[in-house]
Amino acid sequence: MKPGNDRGTIVTFAVIALLILAMAVVNFTNLATARASQRAREVALRKVLGANRRQLIIQFLGESLLISMVSMLIALAMVELLLPAFAAFLDADMTVSYFGTDGILLPVLLLVLVVGVLGGLYPAFFLSRFQPATVLKANKSSAEAAGTGRLRSVLVIGQFAVSIGLIICTAVIYAQTVYARTVDPGFKRDHILQVEELNRYQLIDKGETIAEQTRRVPGVEAVGRTTIGVATENNSNTGIALPGQADRSTSASTVWISAFSRRWG
Repeated sequence: MKPGNDRGTIVTFAVIALLILAMAVVNFTNLATARASQRAREVALRKVLGANRRQLIIQFLGESLLISMVSMLIALAMVELLLPAFAAFLDADMTVSYFGTDGILLPVLLLVLVVGVLGGLYPAFFLSRFQPATVLKANKSSAEAAGTGRLRSVLVIGQFAVSIGLIICTAVIYAQTVYARTVDPGFKRDHILQVEELNRYQLIDKGETIAEQTRRVPGVEAVGRTTIGVATENNSNTGIALPGQADRSTSASTVWISAFSRRWG
């Protein structure tokens, strides 16, 4: 009875999206620090020519933001291309608006800024601390600093842990979905409409009237009322003593069901 777009579902998918995005940020940081040895001489030469560390940090952060912006443009282009097919697959009316109260332009720009800064912050500080004398004097760049390999190992382990967790969750959800679609519920699911909450104060005396009006709708074959619906959180249990087991009891659900009235003619 819960709607498919309830808040819990949206929050769940938002958390999954953030985990995937965090994996991308970690992967970018790993690649940037792993390629540090290839840019050590560039940093050393820029420092020799007068660049300070602040300018180098701004440069590397700018590169990270530029990569984030290009990635977002590619992602938005893929959304525009794939959204019609995805909406047709879900049989839903889905559109993307960039301006107005429901526009995504401002959140997108904020996301680009956050991802660009988070992905490029550590590489920027790491690359900008190279000493020109040490790098230029060595035959090979001494870009590997103490603790860098350990940090990359921690990031890689965290990245794979999140990946394995998402794979396991996907497999479990897929198995549960297949089970829910194939299990025999004990009744025919097709062409059934169930309406809840008719016991509210403003509707408690209008149940029979609503059933009668529904019965007159063209296409409706039968209408019935029950105290507890199918797959709801309501219950009405009664303790029953079993024959020969007076000291033990079991719970049985008590459900009142009206006779199904059919619409003829």
